[in-house]
Amino acid sequence: MKNRKKLKQSMPFLLILTALVSACTVQDGLNDYNSEEYGALRITAEGSLAADIFVNGWLHPEKTPAQIDSLPAGEYEITLLYPHRLCDQGRLELAIGAGSITDLSFSFSQKTGGNLSVLSDPAGARVILDDLVLGVTPFHYDGFPIGAYLLEIQKGSHRSNSQFIEIRENERFSGSFTLSPRKTLLVEHFSNTNCPPCPQAEAIIENLVGEFTKDEVISIGYHASFPSNADPMYRFAQAANDARAEFYKLAAAPAVYLNGKFLMLTSFPQLEEDLRNAILESAQEIPQVLLHIEMTKLRGLEIECRLHIECIENLPNGANLYYAVTEDTIRYETAPGTNGQTHFADVMRAMHSVPASTIEMNGLHGTITQKLSLSAIPAGKLWLLVWLQAEDKSIIQSVKSPLSLF
Repeated sequence: MKNRKKLKQSMPFLLILTALVSACTVQDGLNDYNSEEYGALRITAEGSLAADIFVNGWLHPEKTPAQIDSLPAGEYEITLLYPHRLCDQGRLELAIGAGSITDLSFSFSQKTGGNLSVLSDPAGARVILDDLVLGVTPFHYDGFPIGAYLLEIQKGSHRSNSQFIEIRENERFSGSFTLSPRKTLLVEHFSNTNCPPCPQAEAIIENLVGEFTKDEVISIGYHASFPSNADPMYRFAQAANDARAEFYKLAAAPAVYLNGKFLMLTSFPQLEEDLRNAILESAQEIPQVLLHIEMTKLRGLEIECRLHIECIENLPNGANLYYAVTEDTIRYETAPGTNGQTHFADVMRAMHSVPASTIEMNGLHGTITQKLSLSAIPAGKLWLLVWLQAEDKSIIQSVKSPLSLF
């Protein structure tokens, strides 16, 4: 068990720069623009180099020179990589304004680099180096900038692996990782901005879930219509919040469920103890289903996801596959309700479900592509959660992945 918060280490060849080309205001947890307001980036590299482009850590399908359209107004981080060359500008932070086109020019001077090879069992795991999603295993890159990095290997319902590595001049770092299957637990919690005990319950859940990695425990926060339906997070995804409350026959808030099982809330110290014990006990279960989010793509207000499913035995009858988008953190300058809470974590922003029987299985393996929509673009970092829930409401498996723009 370890803290799920990712260790941050700046890439040694990246000089952090800030170029604020326009202001982006945040109000009531949403960017201050409508769904039609987007900006664009034009990116070039000196000498007509065809460099890899990373936007917020995700690799863009085109190399430089490139124009990236339909980017929601907001803050971005741009990184360029080119084999055996050092980028002079480093990792560039900027804000993109609605209706604007921002021109960026990068230069590469010093010739330097080592080599990187990463294998995993099973293959197809994400290779992440200092927050840059480089690709999937088997992965090879010759001429990567030298230095110390945090290497992370992740694949769906498997224990992730991470270690600090050093890439040296004209040498190859080779890593081979075995990822063991595991059951990822889902904590679902209901609150409301006018519910007096909800802030304390929410803080306990956030802190406790934060002690585990995302392949151990993930969480999603719903907002109920009571005691007040003026809760802005309830109103943002009203139908989805109501549907989940009806699914569990919600009678009061706060309420907490672990893998579909209700946890009786008698006192806050007892909630922390009961939830911790339930997590540790459930973590020993052998997974019957493995989920892997192969692709996520956010374009405008529409999200597309491709999910791979591997079963030990046939999928249970009556099970449903749930998709949900969460915003990792929402902060208000002024509390939106009467309970004084201004900080909210893992807030549900959209949700959709399909019967598991609709998944086309080839033996014990299957792949399904699904789309769901947002009513507006939230301001914070967005994640996609997927879980398989049985007819008796027990959750068989769950998985979480950040949303990509590409």
